[in-house]
Amino acid sequence: LEMAGAYATVAARGLHCENRPVQKILNSAGKTFKTYPKKCKQVMKKSTADTVNDILRGVMQPGGFGARLALDKPSAGKTGTTSFNKAVWFDGYTPALATASMVAGANRQGQPISLNGQTVGGQYVVSAHGSTTAGPMWYDAMAAIQKYLPDEDFVKPIKTYTPPPKGNVPS
Repeated sequence: LEMAGAYATVAARGLHCENRPVQKILNSAGKTFKTYPKKCKQVMKKSTADTVNDILRGVMQPGGFGARLALDKPSAGKTGTTSFNKAVWFDGYTPALATASMVAGANRQGQPISLNGQTVGGQYVVSAHGSTTAGPMWYDAMAAIQKYLPDEDFVKPIKTYTPPPKGNVPS
């Protein structure tokens, strides 16, 4: 949830909203019993978020680690693999929705173990990675709901270049 929230912040052009798995609770009559209001704060410059979105879109494009996971909507993503492949994840998002999938290995005592050489979801994993082990799980979920997402695109970053200052270069 925290990883999806982090990428939702980037997708929202730097506007971070606290994670709210529950927005409201209804009583037996269908009336609102309790609400959990949105709490948002701008934590990143919009231009910085736009640049990050542009870079992470590359993950989903031909040649990127997530190219096989591309949706029919503009999307971006980030893969992750811990040391010794004990956990892998894929964090992906559109301008409207961020989600994350993670697979971690553990023995019967709950101690972390490598996913390499394990059977996950009925498939033998030679070498676990975010794009190949967690990514397909992310794709299956997002592909099933993408038709309900708005037709939005990321804001293109403003490309500027500031030349380095002239002078002595430190050793």
